[in-house]
Order: sequence, then C-alpha cells, then structure tokens
Amino acid sequence: MSGQLNQSQLKRVMRYYLARVGGVPHWQNISETRPHSDYIPDKGQEDDPDLMDLYRGGVMYALKVYGHGNKDWPDDWPSQSITELAPRII
Repeated sequence: MSGQLNQSQLKRVMRYYLARVGGVPHWQNISETRPHSDYIPDKGQEDDPDLMDLYRGGVMYALKVYGHGNKDWPDDWPSQSITELAPRII
C-alpha cells in the first residue's frame, strides 16, 4: 500500500486488528457488519490490558502511518460495525 489508505484498505486493516485482539484465528473470519463488541471481550481483571484501547491504537497507528490525521472516534464505536465506523475515522 502506498499513499493514503482508501476505505476498503482501512476495513481490511480493521478486520486484521480486530482478529488479533479478539482472538479470531484469521482476519477473513471477521464480519464487517457485526459490532466491534461482538469480537472484543470485556476487560477481565484489573491488570488485564484494555483490548478496546489496543485495537483502537492499532487502527489509529495504521491511519497515521498512511498519512491520515487522527480523528476523534465516536464514544459508541464498540457498538458500531466496521462498515459504520470506517467512513467516520478515515
């Protein structure tokens, strides 16, 4: 990928990070229409990492690397699907 990510590429990046954080064996098993909260488990113990933050940080890093600025994510993003969220953060 060169230059800025387009929306299709961003969705693939989002699926990749969601699979890694959510423990899904392969990014192709991630649906773009299911809410993020279906894949990212609730924070367990106090010392456990916040998986929602890890996912969001990974996606934000990819956007920054490919020349996009940091946009604010909506507060309700975990209840949104990739299809709903991608156009709001690219």
